[in-house]
This record gives sequence, structure tokens and C-alpha cells, in this order.
Amino acid sequence: MEEHELYLMALEKFGTKRQLYKLAEECSELIQAIIKYNDHDHEVKPDWDLTENLLLELADVEIMMHQINNDFSWLSFKEKKLRRLEKLLEKSCK
Repeated sequence: MEEHELYLMALEKFGTKRQLYKLAEECSELIQAIIKYNDHDHEVKPDWDLTENLLLELADVEIMMHQINNDFSWLSFKEKKLRRLEKLLEKSCK
């Protein structure tokens, strides 16, 4: 089964409201993983468990975002934000 089909099936099965709550939960877990990762000094001693946890949480958030995009089509807003970032970078590089 293709990735896009999985997103659509999950959204259809669980519904937008539940998946938005799940996205919030996954974002919270990502925040915790980022804090734990940043609190560790990886230059002194790399910690694969913290790195793996961070990557797993990033994947969870991305999967949930793709599901939600099927209902809200946030990609056009992403383009606006990317253009804004580009202008900000152009200003800061001058």
C-alpha cells in the first residue's frame, strides 16, 4: 500500500478530530525528545538512544502532519512561510 493511501485510510478510520489530538500528542513527545537530546553533551559522549528517540518522534509528527494535510491542505501555507523565510535569510545575509 502506498504512503498516501495509508494517510487517507487512517484519517478516514480515526477522523480529523482524533488525529488532531494525536498530532498534538506527538508534537509534545517531539518537544520532550528535543529537550532531552539538547540537554545531553553529544560531543563528549554520543547517545544513540536519544538520537533514535528524536528521529522516531520526528517521523511520528511528520506522519500525523501528512494525514492532517489531507483535510486542511496546509501546503499552500507552507509555501508562504518558505517565501517569508527566504526573505528573512536574504536580509540577514546583507
